[in-house]
Amino acid sequence: MPGGPGDDGWSGAGTPAPVAPGAPELPGASPVVPPVVPPVVPPVVPPVVPPVVPPVVPPVVPPETPAPPPSGEMQFPTTPEADAAGHVRKLLASPGDPRVPGYPAHVVRPADATLALEPSHRPVVLLFYDDASRASDQQAAEFLPVLVEFADRVDVVPIDVTARDTWTKAEQKLVRTYYMTKVPTTVVLAANRRPVLLMFHRISAAALEAALGKTVGR
Repeated sequence: MPGGPGDDGWSGAGTPAPVAPGAPELPGASPVVPPVVPPVVPPVVPPVVPPVVPPVVPPVVPPETPAPPPSGEMQFPTTPEADAAGHVRKLLASPGDPRVPGYPAHVVRPADATLALEPSHRPVVLLFYDDASRASDQQAAEFLPVLVEFADRVDVVPIDVTARDTWTKAEQKLVRTYYMTKVPTTVVLAANRRPVLLMFHRISAAALEAALGKTVGR
């Protein structure tokens, strides 16, 4: 005959009855504690540091070294006297050669023609020349050393009589006033622009030197 509860030695005590969802909490029952969820910590992202760009430094360019003279020759500083002597040799070697100027600018510093039109504190030498003329080149060869000697005391105005298309107004006036249609023509004007020498043919270096000596002294 089946026994009642407890006949098999188990009374059912100690096993809580299931609680239906939403049922009121029974007195004495333990509260339901939700699990503790740790906060989500975002990963630490290091700041983005831009790369350090070094400043652009231009390369140091060494100064150019002048090329050595040909054939191993030594180069020495020149003087106006040496330049004049060298050019004199060229003129005497080929007088009348238009490729060799009679009064090159590196030997004779040409002054502006307007200086010869007004009084000044320096005398002026007017040189009417033609590079294709033997007489003109031969006279230039004689004059160059004298002009270099007086370079710091007189002004020199060379006028090429064949370059009329390029004459300035001042040069045109000087040609009309002093040029005698023959080369070489040499004119020396004192500081007050009074003519001291006016020759329309080849003259010696001594004659030029004497005229300059009268205007500036020796």
